[in-house]
Amino acid sequence: MIISGGTEEARRAEALRIAAEALCLSAEEDRPCGRCAACRKLYGVGHADVLFLLTPPEDKKWMPVSHVRHLRGEMYVRPNEGRRKIAVINADILNPHGQNALLSVLEDPPYYAVLLLLAQNAAVLLPTVRSRCALRRLPPSGGVSAEAEAIPEVEAVLAALRADDEWEILCACFALEKIGRESLSGALDQLAAGVLREIPGADVLTARRYGDIIVQIRRWQAALDFHVSAGHICGALAVALAPQHGTGSPTRPLRAENGPPREEVSSWSK
Repeated sequence: MIISGGTEEARRAEALRIAAEALCLSAEEDRPCGRCAACRKLYGVGHADVLFLLTPPEDKKWMPVSHVRHLRGEMYVRPNEGRRKIAVINADILNPHGQNALLSVLEDPPYYAVLLLLAQNAAVLLPTVRSRCALRRLPPSGGVSAEAEAIPEVEAVLAALRADDEWEILCACFALEKIGRESLSGALDQLAAGVLREIPGADVLTARRYGDIIVQIRRWQAALDFHVSAGHICGALAVALAPQHGTGSPTRPLRAENGPPREEVSSWSK
């Protein structure tokens, strides 16, 4: 995830909040609690599963690529204490070589990995980096921006994804088309961020699937720049979000012209 906008302190605070939510030992609705051992470590002496790359050496303007590669390697080492391993990276101190060094772990991260890139302006990052990350924008004050207000159609897609219901995913994705092409990019931002929030509580296979879904969302979001219609994008999104297992294709009653309802599996899922 890229956290952009706001002040440097606000971006770091938001990154710590996300890390605490992922590692917190309390019940899901109370995360982050600020009281459990994981929260106390993170906000105190430091948590073993949270890595930071925030400031370059004193004699350097940019973070050396060797430091970025070292952190990248550490992300492939399983967590010591928690369910996740989290990297908080100041992307403003990464030159193009440093950003390129992160591409492999951004594109195919371990299921337990969470990477948080902090940037004043996400637009200055390489397109290959932006396309692999969800985006969370902070206003200058560091609070919650108007763009972060929940979009009901996006919440419906997330609910259908949690339920793993193919029919509901199909209906919710096509309902996104109604918000208009101009608003679709922001909706996809919110959808990618919502899927990312589901990863900490997911099992291994589901976490990998959610990671693939985020990549697909970013690819179709980029397609908006090439005048691909909202209908095409929402249809492709429905296919990307559809259950990947054989028993996940629900049936829905379809009424024949002159007969009783009958059950039929949607052909697009075959």
